[in-house]
Amino acid sequence: MLTRGLMNPKTLLHFLKGFVLFMTQDGTPSIKIIAQWHQYHGVLKAVERALDAYLHKKDGKGGVIWFTQGSGKSLLSIFYVMAIRERPEFEN
Repeated sequence: MLTRGLMNPKTLLHFLKGFVLFMTQDGTPSIKIIAQWHQYHGVLKAVERALDAYLHKKDGKGGVIWFTQGSGKSLLSIFYVMAIRERPEFEN
């Protein structure tokens, strides 16, 4: 399922554009971080939930993603912000 889903050209380009990070050390790229498949889908769902809450002024809640310690929550929040910034509805 992962291979079929990720290898869809549209999905692969979206994944590579918004879910791959490069960290630098002393100005040179040193680490490449790639989102896990569940993080990718979690971010997409959270962005849609936030967009729905923003546009329809329902309960004002944009959704919650809950993960355990060491599961990459800091990176997940970076991926989330990057995805939100791409949406013109949020007027960024």
